[in-house]
Amino acid sequence: MTSVPPEPPAGSDPSASTPPTPPPATQQWSPPPPAQQPASSGGGFNPAAVDRLDWGILAAGPLALIFSTFGYYTASYHGYSASVGAWHGFFGWFAALIALFASILLAVHIVVPSVQLPVPVRLTVLGGYALAALCVILAGLIDGATVLSPASSGRGVGYYLSLIVILAGAVLSFLRLRATGGKLPWESKA
Repeated sequence: MTSVPPEPPAGSDPSASTPPTPPPATQQWSPPPPAQQPASSGGGFNPAAVDRLDWGILAAGPLALIFSTFGYYTASYHGYSASVGAWHGFFGWFAALIALFASILLAVHIVVPSVQLPVPVRLTVLGGYALAALCVILAGLIDGATVLSPASSGRGVGYYLSLIVILAGAVLSFLRLRATGGKLPWESKA
């Protein structure tokens, strides 16, 4: 419902009942123009633009770190069993940290592309995951009984989960290196 102003009484001057309107004031101040993003910035980080394989690489490092705290080395002796994480042997924790640092390097490259890193990022991430895979395999070959006791020893769920996510990170890094046009150092430049 709209409101309509009442009509003036008959015989009255309509201009006399309404006060005169003042002239428009001259504007002495104007707000600043809105800030504009540089054309090259793209307006910030867009998670939807990140490749699915890159999300897998980014997740593999933190997961390797988390799984390194699970039962990595196990031992049992006369009905008693114990397990310790990867942090009780060199190769286990070193593999987790290398995988984490490779993921962080890729995250910096993706989230802040304006930062010029001094290394070829895709190749360095692949090298980091390859080194982490070698270390986790060595952690599996080294006997955990020396860490725990002279009992029957084996590997726990933390070892196998770490192995899986680190190998997955290495494979995904290789696939992304190829997809972005990168080459391995021993391949010809032609």
